Amino acid sequence: MTTAQSSQTGLCTLPEEILSDIFNYIHTKELLYISTVSHRVRACVNVLFSQRMRNASSLDDFNLVFECSTPAGKNSTPYHRCMPKGHTAPTSADSNLSEVYSRFHPLPYSGHDYSTPVHQPTSSLFPESDDSSSDSESDSPPTQRAATTIVLEDSEFFAQLCASAIFVRLGPRSGMFSGVIQVFADEFFRIRRSELKAAATSRGPKTVWVDLAHNVGLKIRVHERRGGPDDEDDTTVFVVEYEELLVRTGHILSVIEEQEKNSDERNSVVIGLV
Repeated sequence: MTTAQSSQTGLCTLPEEILSDIFNYIHTKELLYISTVSHRVRACVNVLFSQRMRNASSLDDFNLVFECSTPAGKNSTPYHRCMPKGHTAPTSADSNLSEVYSRFHPLPYSGHDYSTPVHQPTSSLFPESDDSSSDSESDSPPTQRAATTIVLEDSEFFAQLCASAIFVRLGPRSGMFSGVIQVFADEFFRIRRSELKAAATSRGPKTVWVDLAHNVGLKIRVHERRGGPDDEDDTTVFVVEYEELLVRTGHILSVIEEQEKNSDERNSVVIGLV
């Protein structure tokens, strides 16, 4: 068969409805790789991707809770509930969906009260409209943010942090959850002293990636002062505020699909204080 004949009988020559039926059986993670084959395949994959985001509406009764702390403070650091804020880019036919992130605002810890939902009346974990235009809020007056305090001695050149996040659905009583979906667990990452000092003098937030695959990122603001808890002269205190939690949208859909393989685990009741 000649090259011209093979190009006329390839996968990309199939009608779009047949392509959609074929791609519908493919996991989101692999689907994003396939989207790079051609513009036509990308357009078809993007439609399926948007459909899967809408079909994930069952997560609207879940809360995303996030924790970030030093390894020493992991057991005593509370989780922070997160407010969904939309996406970093709209999902169109020409979008590179592997670079689309869902945006969340970590709220300051206010006790273990989950009786009040964090979602706004029209909010969704996967809103159809893009909220990326709200990046201009970086110039607005500062609001309360979840934060971690890092104390570095003059001989230390970096800090190590541990981050995790889960979706939880409220259970019948306080401290009980009827569903848990792990988004990412115990990701250890480092922030250099030079990065902290640069963020402290920057007017805008700095993005720090939690994992090597860049599935999870944090937009942070840093405040610096000399002297530790006991006024030591050889220490510097950095207060790291979390302005936004960025999670690759394709990664969220992937963990949802993995969870749906075990419906018994998803519908179980989990006991725990978060």
